[in-house]
Amino acid sequence: MLSQVSRSFIAWTLYILEINTRIAISLGVVGAGGLGLMIRNSQDLFEFQQTAAGLVMVFIVVLGIELVSSRIRARLRPGEHEGKGLLEAIRGLFDARKWLGVGDGRD
Repeated sequence: MLSQVSRSFIAWTLYILEINTRIAISLGVVGAGGLGLMIRNSQDLFEFQQTAAGLVMVFIVVLGIELVSSRIRARLRPGEHEGKGLLEAIRGLFDARKWLGVGDGRD
């Protein structure tokens, strides 16, 4: 029975990882810690180089996780072997619903 649901389970787990990464960074900005808190603190102290470095890291982390996850999920679906392209992934970074974990942004 596990072999029947393993692909769906892996795909769902990767999708949840994407959502959790975005939510964790958003929560960090409001004081929960992590990379978001580092960005907020550097903004408060007017350390613009650290703020820019933090924002670049957020961009790289979120984009990297989304691209890898998309490629793996595409391989798990029968008959489909292409994941999300780089431009589609960058466009998806600006969807507020994906950052809040409300939807997958395809509506």
